[in-house]
Amino acid sequence: RPADTSAASKSDAIYFLQVGAFTKRADADAQKANLAIQGIQAQLSEITSDGNTLWRVRVGPYNSVDESNSVRDKLSGMGIKPTLIKSSKSWFQLVKDLLFS
Repeated sequence: RPADTSAASKSDAIYFLQVGAFTKRADADAQKANLAIQGIQAQLSEITSDGNTLWRVRVGPYNSVDESNSVRDKLSGMGIKPTLIKSSKSWFQLVKDLLFS
């Protein structure tokens, strides 16, 4: 039975590569455009904490760490050191549904 549990929790994981976090939207947009020129599609997300806004630039989602490796290698070759972000598919789907429904 433990194998079933780990498979279930593993299948609920979703991964992103965070390639930047900026206090100015224009800087985040510039990073996203630079990535697009290289054939990498990124998304912006806004987060506010203690009255400060931060714009995150993320690539993904990926279903596994292995799936993200080729993009991570390409980013590293561009001089960008991405941070791997692990999230929950159910959380991601909820946010997606809220934003796009």
